[in-house]
Amino acid sequence: MRFRDIAWGPVFVTAGPHKGRIGELDDEDSGFGIVYFGTILRHYMNADIPLRWLRPVTTDDLMNRSEEISRMITLGAPAVDIDVELDALYEYHYISNALQERWLTAQESRTGDYGVFLSHSSIDRQTVRWIAVDLGNRGYRPWLDEWEIAAGESIPKRISDGIEGCRAMVVALSPNAVLSHWVEREWHAKYWDELDKKNVSVIPVMLSPCKIPVLLRPKKYADFTAGFSDGMDELLEGLRKVFPEKRVRGNERPKRMARSRTG
Repeated sequence: MRFRDIAWGPVFVTAGPHKGRIGELDDEDSGFGIVYFGTILRHYMNADIPLRWLRPVTTDDLMNRSEEISRMITLGAPAVDIDVELDALYEYHYISNALQERWLTAQESRTGDYGVFLSHSSIDRQTVRWIAVDLGNRGYRPWLDEWEIAAGESIPKRISDGIEGCRAMVVALSPNAVLSHWVEREWHAKYWDELDKKNVSVIPVMLSPCKIPVLLRPKKYADFTAGFSDGMDELLEGLRKVFPEKRVRGNERPKRMARSRTG
């Protein structure tokens, strides 16, 4: 993804002395961005970082970095310099708020347009949750069984209604999913509908290496095995073709305007 496609807000640092950290991009000038490792008003440090070293942050990034900081500052961990600890605590607080905001945005998106059904094995639930959250934050309406099916409801009926109400289906492929008859029935229903209407609506995503079902082999899959961020980029590109009328949102769109630095 080009640095011009990065919006102001949470970013992931891919190179340099701050590689692996998450901060808030507030401004840019001459190919550099000001990144605060915390909020603009509450942070311990900030840095000028080349924009080519930044990319949009994913929910997976937020979770992994949060766990990394927790291990760093937990009781019994090796002692660190007080400045390093304070800096990490501000970043941790920022990440926690960003995660909460993403969850709320994803939940609100359940009543919007651009429905995307997420077909997956229950064993792969955690990764699929992060995919659902990131889709919700980009203006899609992810249909995830644990969000949509209440206690006492008919599971087959709710799933059938969900498939019917979504124009796209993401099939999360893994050894567990390939063996799941539930997953097979879900994507089969959408696959034959796709052939009938002659438009793309089934998008396979590879979570872990597995034997791809015969009917899905001609399709290019979004590859999450090399990294969550790369896989999300490929999935979003596929969804743009399913929803060509959709206006991009969030970190899919440049949000920069000329702003001058002061001080």
